[in-house]
Amino acid sequence: MLPRLEPEERLAKNDRLIVIAIGSVIFGAFALDVLSNFSWMKAGAFVMLLAWFGLIVVHELGHAFMAAGLGWRVCGIVIGVGAPVARFRAWGVPVEISRYPVGGHVVPAPTSLAGARWKSTLVFAAGPAAELLVVALIVLFVGRERLVAPPSDFITLSAQAVAVAALLGAVFNLIPIPTREGQATDGLGMILSSSLPEEVFAERLALPYTTQAESLLLSGRREPAVTILREGAVRLGDHLPAQVALAAALLEADAPEQVVELLDPLIARDDVPQSLQPRILALLAHALVRSGTGRLEDAEAYTAHAESLAPGSVAVRLARARVLLEQGQSHPALTLLRGLQVGPFDDRMADARDVLLALAELRRGQRDSARDLVSQLEARGARGADLDLLRAELGTVQPPSEKYA
Repeated sequence: MLPRLEPEERLAKNDRLIVIAIGSVIFGAFALDVLSNFSWMKAGAFVMLLAWFGLIVVHELGHAFMAAGLGWRVCGIVIGVGAPVARFRAWGVPVEISRYPVGGHVVPAPTSLAGARWKSTLVFAAGPAAELLVVALIVLFVGRERLVAPPSDFITLSAQAVAVAALLGAVFNLIPIPTREGQATDGLGMILSSSLPEEVFAERLALPYTTQAESLLLSGRREPAVTILREGAVRLGDHLPAQVALAAALLEADAPEQVVELLDPLIARDDVPQSLQPRILALLAHALVRSGTGRLEDAEAYTAHAESLAPGSVAVRLARARVLLEQGQSHPALTLLRGLQVGPFDDRMADARDVLLALAELRRGQRDSARDLVSQLEARGARGADLDLLRAELGTVQPPSEKYA
């Protein structure tokens, strides 16, 4: 897997032009070498490169078809990594094409907890299996002897290149290692699926609603996101992950009082999965600060407890920084935020961090620095209630935004 850019390293427009120019020179030099004294033997690298992109699609479709065949719901298919460049629906499933075609993922959601572990194992295995099926088909149609012999024509060379790319992709994805994004390769996912606690799959029952809401929130459509999550909360009953997702959407919709109303009763419950507790505490602390209910001490206590449960959680540390800012401790908040490492391509968390950085700069009297950060956020399409509030505090023009009423 190729190394990914950190959010701090996202390219500005001029930087992208430079990268494109340098890449064009390198690619052009390679193409010139291939075309000068052309021999079809030199085309193998091009075929393998083109095949690699197509095999990403095959791999992700393998996951998607297996999930659908097992009765699970496919909530989304993403081809590539980075910022999305195209979105459409195929067979009713949202498909997103991202900027860098070096990977992808599928979002499968169980429809019940029956057999969830072994079904998850099969869904993980289906991606590499799809690539191995490509290899098998090539062997069937081309022949094993011809496939391993030195190529005598372009068709044989192409078949060999595609087979090698598919085999490499399958083998790499079967290596059981964690990825930089905190996820797992298919090999590790297959191993872990058999021992995952039931609460993990219970949380994923809410995915059909939370993924739709996420897409709406990213496009600034907050009220429809809340509507979808409310529908999920009703259909799933007393389903805690849906309630937490609803609370996050309500916070994005600038309705902190309703977040407090929704999450406050959960603090006293003893059946909240441990995996949800830090997020609940962080959301509730953030909502208490935003609602102005005078419960700042509670917010501080909640973030302290959340940090003890999940000291590395970005969401928890962001909530802690928000509490520090409300307490007038701008410098400790700045120190925390500047040292916060956001996951690769986690643009929303990076935007949330930068909004708080701008707020911290504003609170210590650095209005120009705050305006510069807001301009950067706007340039990369950041949205959210916190950014709207920051604009209002700065006195800048605020575009109309949906409010939940």
